[in-house]
Amino acid sequence: MITRHQMLKLSGGAAGTLILPACSANSLPLTASGIRELTQQPPGSPLGLATSLKQEYTYQAVVEGKIPQELRGTLYRNGPGLFERNGVRKRSLLDGDGMVQAYHIRNDNVEYRNRFTRTAKFIEEEASGEFRYGGWTTQAPGGVFSNLFASGIKNQAGVSVVRKNNRLYAFDES
Repeated sequence: MITRHQMLKLSGGAAGTLILPACSANSLPLTASGIRELTQQPPGSPLGLATSLKQEYTYQAVVEGKIPQELRGTLYRNGPGLFERNGVRKRSLLDGDGMVQAYHIRNDNVEYRNRFTRTAKFIEEEASGEFRYGGWTTQAPGGVFSNLFASGIKNQAGVSVVRKNNRLYAFDES
């Protein structure tokens, strides 16, 4: 049985698709042809910032110059890192799965390490090999009506990072 809340969502979504059909079509995930078009952007295009890192790395970075003696410790950065799966691409920088990057600075060495944030969403989609959930600007697969009954945006944990009690926590805004 459909609930009142679901009926309101369905009615509002149906009205929206009749009034603004272009809006719903422009938020669908990109296909292979759309990816080719996206990758042929001119240099400096903001779309070029959304480049997927398909694997995790750990390596000693090459340091040019000298690191100041006072600069020691670890810098953590969190942001989107994965935008493509199985020929489908997210439409925006905001929709990429979270990736924490760590720069460990010791003596004259810098070690770089990146790891995808292991949210329930990431683990499920990684196992299936495809995107199953929408993001801030990209709909989930299945079209407009499938998205009306979706449970909302899943946490990508790609905005901030906090270290507490020797554990690293990644957060999102959703």
